[in-house]
Amino acid sequence: MADDTVVTLAYAALVVLGAIIAITIVRLFLILLKRSGSKSARNASDEKRINAESALEAIEITIEKKRAQGYDVSEAEEWLNDAKELFAKNRYTSCLTSLEAAKVSLEAAEKIKVKKVKKEKVTQPKQEKEKPEVKVSESEVKEKKTETQPVEQTSDKKSEEIVQKTEEKEGKTTEVEPMPENKGEQEVDEEEMQRKREAVKKELESTEIPEDEMSTEALIKKKMPKDYLPAKFEIGVAETKIKDAEMHGKDTVVAKRHLAEAKAHFDAGKYTEALGFAVKSKKALGVGSEEHIPLEQKETEVVSGEQSEESEVIEVTVESGENICLNCGAKIKPGDAFCRKCGAKIEVEIYCTKCGTRAEPDDMFCGKCGTKLRKS
Repeated sequence: MADDTVVTLAYAALVVLGAIIAITIVRLFLILLKRSGSKSARNASDEKRINAESALEAIEITIEKKRAQGYDVSEAEEWLNDAKELFAKNRYTSCLTSLEAAKVSLEAAEKIKVKKVKKEKVTQPKQEKEKPEVKVSESEVKEKKTETQPVEQTSDKKSEEIVQKTEEKEGKTTEVEPMPENKGEQEVDEEEMQRKREAVKKELESTEIPEDEMSTEALIKKKMPKDYLPAKFEIGVAETKIKDAEMHGKDTVVAKRHLAEAKAHFDAGKYTEALGFAVKSKKALGVGSEEHIPLEQKETEVVSGEQSEESEVIEVTVESGENICLNCGAKIKPGDAFCRKCGAKIEVEIYCTKCGTRAEPDDMFCGKCGTKLRKS
C-alpha cells in the first residue's frame, strides 16, 4: 500500500510539473508572437518615415534647381511646407501625397516655361532686324529736316519724300507686329493644373489617417461614443457629492433616484440621457449655480385658523440656458416650453424640501409629510 501511494504521488507530481511546463511554453510563445507583431508594425512605420524623409529631401533639391533656372515654384513650395508639417506630426502617408502634388506642380511649371521660351524665340529675330532700320531712317529724317528749316511749309513735304526714297533704296518693309501669345493653350494648361490640384486635395481629405499616425485625442474621439466620457465623469461627481451630503446629514433621496436613472441609461448605452440625469442628480443636491434650481423660502401662513408650514418650491427652470433635454440631450434656452431639437415637452419638477418627495404639478400638499406646496 505504501508503494502504491508513493507511485501515485510521484505520478501526480509529474502531471503537475508537465502542466506547468506546458503553460510556460505557451506563455513564452504568445510573448514572442506579440513582440514579433509589434516589431513588424514598428518596422513598417520606420520604413514609411524613411521613404517620406528621402522624398522630402529630393523634392527640396529639385525646387532649388528649378528656382535657379527661373521657374515659378511658389505652388510647389506650399505643398512642400504642408508635407513638412505632416512629417512632423508622423503622418507619413499624407506627407507622401503632398510631395506627389508638389511634383505635379513642378512639372506643370516646367511646361509653361518651355512654351514661353519658344514664343520668345519666334518673335525675337523680327524685332532685332527692325530696330537698326528704324534708327537709320530717323537719323536721315533729322538730317534732312535740319537742311530744310528755312522754309517751314515745304519742310514737312520734303522730309516725307526723303523718307520714302530712303525706304525704297534700302528695301525697307513695313513693320511687322510681334505675334500675339497663344492664350488658348495657356488657359488649357491652367485648367489642367487646377484639376490636378483639386484631385490631390480631395485625395488628401478622403484619405483615412492610420491609427498609428493619430494623436491620443483623435483616437479617443474615434473609439468613444458621443457623451460617453462626460456622462461617466458627471456620474462619478454625483456619487461623490451624494456621499458628502450624507456625511453632513442632508436629504439625498431625490439625488439618489436621479443617479440610479443615470446609471441605468449609461448601462443601456444611452449616454446623452445618462448625462442629463447625472446633472439633475447634482442639481437636486444644490450643486452648481443658483440660477439652475432657485430656492424660494416661504413664510408660514395661517389657513382656516390653523398654522401650517408652506414649503419652499424647487422648480427646474431654464434661466441659465444650460439645462439639458432628457430626451435628446440638447441645451434648453430660457423661456422654452418645448425642446427645439426633438419637440419634447419641458417638464417642471416640484419637490418638497422638507422630506424631498417629488410632487405632481397639480398637487397642493406633499403626499408624504402633508406640507403645503405653493408655486412661486
